[in-house]
Amino acid sequence: MNSHLPAEQISKLLLGERVPEAERHVRECAACMGELARMESAISQFRGSVRRWSEDQFRQSQALPLRATEQTARLSWPRFRWAAVALTLLVLAGWLFQQRSQQPIPREVAGTDTVLFNQLDQEISRTVPGPMEPLTQLVTWDGRSAGSASRE
Repeated sequence: MNSHLPAEQISKLLLGERVPEAERHVRECAACMGELARMESAISQFRGSVRRWSEDQFRQSQALPLRATEQTARLSWPRFRWAAVALTLLVLAGWLFQQRSQQPIPREVAGTDTVLFNQLDQEISRTVPGPMEPLTQLVTWDGRSAGSASRE
Protein backbone atom coordinates (compact mmCIF):
# COMPACT_ATOMS: atom_id res chain seq x y z
CA MET A 1 0.00 0.00 0.00
CA ASN A 2 1.30 3.40 -0.92
CA SER A 3 -1.04 5.56 1.20
CA HIS A 4 -2.04 5.38 4.84
CA LEU A 5 -4.84 3.12 6.05
CA PRO A 6 -8.33 4.61 6.05
CA ALA A 7 -10.23 4.82 9.34
CA GLU A 8 -12.36 1.82 8.32
CA GLN A 9 -9.29 -0.42 8.01
CA ILE A 10 -7.94 0.77 11.37
CA SER A 11 -11.32 0.06 12.95
CA LYS A 12 -11.29 -3.46 11.52
CA LEU A 13 -7.84 -4.05 13.00
CA LEU A 14 -9.07 -2.75 16.38
CA LEU A 15 -11.99 -5.19 16.22
CA GLY A 16 -9.58 -8.06 15.64
CA GLU A 17 -10.29 -8.75 11.97
CA ARG A 18 -7.28 -10.25 10.21
CA VAL A 19 -6.40 -8.33 7.05
CA PRO A 20 -2.85 -9.36 6.05
CA GLU A 21 -2.18 -6.32 3.85
CA ALA A 22 -3.33 -3.91 6.56
CA GLU A 23 -1.32 -5.69 9.27
CA ARG A 24 1.79 -5.57 7.08
CA HIS A 25 1.20 -1.86 6.39
CA VAL A 26 0.84 -1.08 10.11
CA ARG A 27 4.14 -2.84 10.85
CA GLU A 28 5.90 -0.82 8.13
CA CYS A 29 4.19 2.61 8.51
CA ALA A 30 4.98 4.55 11.68
CA ALA A 31 2.05 6.97 11.17
CA CYS A 32 -0.55 4.19 10.92
CA MET A 33 1.05 2.31 13.80
CA GLY A 34 0.81 5.47 15.93
CA GLU A 35 -2.84 5.99 14.95
CA LEU A 36 -3.67 2.40 15.85
CA ALA A 37 -1.88 2.77 19.20
CA ARG A 38 -3.79 6.03 19.94
CA MET A 39 -7.11 4.36 19.19
CA GLU A 40 -6.27 1.35 21.36
CA SER A 41 -5.25 3.68 24.20
CA ALA A 42 -8.47 5.70 23.93
CA ILE A 43 -10.61 2.56 23.98
CA SER A 44 -8.67 1.19 26.94
CA GLN A 45 -9.11 4.44 28.89
CA PHE A 46 -12.82 4.52 28.10
CA ARG A 47 -13.22 0.91 29.23
CA GLY A 48 -11.41 1.71 32.49
CA SER A 49 -13.53 4.76 33.22
CA VAL A 50 -16.76 2.85 32.56
CA ARG A 51 -15.67 0.10 34.94
CA ARG A 52 -14.73 2.61 37.65
CA TRP A 53 -18.03 4.45 37.25
CA SER A 54 -19.92 1.17 37.39
CA GLU A 55 -18.12 0.09 40.55
CA ASP A 56 -18.77 3.49 42.17
CA GLN A 57 -22.47 3.25 41.34
CA PHE A 58 -22.65 -0.23 42.83
CA ARG A 59 -20.89 0.87 46.02
CA GLN A 60 -23.21 3.88 46.38
CA SER A 61 -26.31 1.75 45.91
CA GLN A 62 -25.09 -0.66 48.58
CA ALA A 63 -24.36 2.20 51.00
CA LEU A 64 -27.80 3.85 50.70
CA PRO A 65 -29.80 3.53 53.88
CA LEU A 66 -33.32 2.17 53.65
CA ARG A 67 -34.79 5.62 54.26
CA ALA A 68 -33.20 7.08 51.13
CA THR A 69 -34.79 4.30 49.10
CA GLU A 70 -38.18 5.05 50.69
CA GLN A 71 -37.82 8.75 49.84
CA THR A 72 -37.09 7.88 46.23
CA ALA A 73 -40.22 5.72 46.16
CA ARG A 74 -42.29 8.55 47.65
CA LEU A 75 -41.07 10.96 44.98
CA SER A 76 -42.44 8.72 42.25
CA TRP A 77 -46.01 8.85 43.66
CA PRO A 78 -46.73 12.41 42.42
CA ARG A 79 -45.70 11.33 38.92
CA PHE A 80 -48.00 8.34 39.17
CA ARG A 81 -50.85 10.55 40.31
CA TRP A 82 -50.39 12.94 37.38
CA ALA A 83 -50.25 10.03 34.97
CA ALA A 84 -53.49 8.66 36.46
CA VAL A 85 -55.18 12.07 36.12
CA ALA A 86 -54.03 12.37 32.49
CA LEU A 87 -55.28 8.87 31.70
CA THR A 88 -58.64 9.63 33.30
CA LEU A 89 -58.99 12.82 31.23
CA LEU A 90 -58.18 10.92 28.03
CA VAL A 91 -60.76 8.24 28.78
CA LEU A 92 -63.36 10.89 29.60
CA ALA A 93 -62.62 12.81 26.38
CA GLY A 94 -62.93 9.60 24.35
CA TRP A 95 -66.25 8.75 25.98
CA LEU A 96 -67.60 12.27 25.32
CA PHE A 97 -66.48 12.11 21.69
CA GLN A 98 -68.20 8.75 21.27
CA GLN A 99 -71.43 10.04 22.83
CA ARG A 100 -71.39 13.07 20.58
CA SER A 101 -70.84 10.98 17.45
CA GLN A 102 -73.83 8.76 18.31
CA GLN A 103 -76.34 11.65 18.27
CA PRO A 104 -79.12 11.27 15.67
CA ILE A 105 -78.62 12.90 12.31
CA PRO A 106 -81.02 15.81 11.62
CA ARG A 107 -83.69 15.14 8.95
CA GLU A 108 -82.48 17.85 6.59
CA VAL A 109 -78.97 16.38 6.56
CA ALA A 110 -80.34 12.86 6.10
CA GLY A 111 -82.52 14.12 3.21
CA THR A 112 -79.58 15.66 1.37
CA ASP A 113 -77.58 12.47 1.93
CA THR A 114 -80.41 10.44 0.40
CA VAL A 115 -80.52 12.72 -2.64
CA LEU A 116 -76.77 12.40 -3.10
CA PHE A 117 -76.89 8.62 -2.77
CA ASN A 118 -79.69 8.44 -5.37
CA GLN A 119 -77.67 10.57 -7.81
CA LEU A 120 -74.64 8.40 -7.22
CA ASP A 121 -76.70 5.25 -7.78
CA GLN A 122 -78.00 6.61 -11.11
CA GLU A 123 -74.46 7.46 -12.25
CA ILE A 124 -73.09 4.06 -11.28
CA SER A 125 -75.95 2.07 -12.81
CA ARG A 126 -75.60 3.66 -16.26
CA THR A 127 -74.34 1.32 -18.95
CA VAL A 128 -72.62 4.17 -20.80
CA PRO A 129 -71.25 7.40 -19.30
CA GLY A 130 -73.43 10.48 -19.90
CA PRO A 131 -71.16 12.22 -22.44
CA MET A 132 -71.05 9.04 -24.57
CA GLU A 133 -74.85 8.52 -24.72
CA PRO A 134 -75.20 10.11 -28.22
CA LEU A 135 -72.85 7.40 -29.52
CA THR A 136 -75.30 4.71 -28.45
CA GLN A 137 -77.68 5.98 -31.17
CA LEU A 138 -75.11 5.00 -33.81
CA VAL A 139 -74.90 1.35 -32.74
CA THR A 140 -77.68 -1.12 -31.98
CA TRP A 141 -77.32 -3.38 -28.96
CA ASP A 142 -76.97 -6.57 -31.00
CA GLY A 143 -73.66 -5.33 -32.38
CA ARG A 144 -74.80 -4.03 -35.78
CA SER A 145 -74.42 -0.39 -36.71
CA ALA A 146 -77.50 1.80 -37.04
CA GLY A 147 -76.82 2.34 -40.76
CA SER A 148 -76.73 -1.38 -41.56
CA ALA A 149 -79.86 -2.00 -39.48
CA SER A 150 -81.85 0.52 -41.53
CA ARG A 151 -80.84 -1.12 -44.83
CA GLU A 152 -82.38 -4.44 -43.91
